[in-house]
Amino acid sequence: VATGGYGRREQCPYSDIDVLFVYAPRHRTQAAELAESMLYTLWDVGLKIGQAHRNIEETLLLAHEDIHVRTSLLDARLVAGDQALFALTMQRLQNEVMEGNVLEFVEAKLAERDARHARFGDSRYVLEPNVKEGKGGLRDLHTLWWLARYAYHVDSLDELVQLGHLTPEELSAFHQSAQFLLRTRAHLHYLTGRADERLAFDKQLAVARAMGYANSNANLAITRFMRRYFIAVRTAGSLTRIFCALLEDEKKRKPRKPLGWV
Repeated sequence: VATGGYGRREQCPYSDIDVLFVYAPRHRTQAAELAESMLYTLWDVGLKIGQAHRNIEETLLLAHEDIHVRTSLLDARLVAGDQALFALTMQRLQNEVMEGNVLEFVEAKLAERDARHARFGDSRYVLEPNVKEGKGGLRDLHTLWWLARYAYHVDSLDELVQLGHLTPEELSAFHQSAQFLLRTRAHLHYLTGRADERLAFDKQLAVARAMGYANSNANLAITRFMRRYFIAVRTAGSLTRIFCALLEDEKKRKPRKPLGWV
C-alpha cells in the first residue's frame, strides 16, 4: 500500500517512498519474507523507502492509538496484492477507527498545524520560506485534504464541489496553488540534489528561471516568482478559513480563534 506523498501521487525527486505491507494474520511468515525481499531490491536500486509491515489488526490498533498512523492511511492507495484485503482494511478503518470522532481529529490536526507554524515561522511572508512545512505551504494543503477526507468520507476534493462544500472556483484555486508549490518543491530537489524544502535566497533565482520567470533582470524574475509564491500560500489560508467555518457550522465545532487567524 502506498502512503504519504506516494499514496497521493505527489512524489518529489528526493522524497522518501512510503509503503505499508498489510497482510492477514495467518500469512505472517510469508508476508515477512516477501516484504524483506522487496525492500532489499528497492534499496539496491537506490530508493529511499519509508516502510511499515503490519497485519490488519495491528494496522487498525495503531491507527486508533496514533493519529499520525491514522493520517497516513487517509492517503492509502493499493499498489499490488489482494484488493479484497485492502478494501476490508479501509472499510474497518472507517467503521472502527474514524467513525464518531471527527471533531477530535480536526482539533488534533489543527493543533499540529499551529505547532508546525510556530516552528517554521508563523507568517506566510517569511523571506526564505519552507515550501513544504511553512505557513500556507504544501503541508497546510495536505491538512485541508485530510480534514475533508475524514469529515466527509470523500475520495477526492472534487466531491466537495458536488456536495456544495466548495465552489468550483475554490477548488480550482486549491489545485493551482498545490501544483505551483509542488513544482517549486520539485525544482528545489533537482537544484540541490537532496530533499531540500527551504526556498533560500541563493536558490530563488534558479528556481524562478526553472519555473519560467525568464526576465533578463534577475531581481525582477525573483520578485515576480515570489509574488506568485505568496499568492499560493495566501490561498491556502483563505481555503482554511472557509473550511473551518464549514466544519464549525456542520460539525458543531467551536471556533478556536476568530476567522481572521489563519
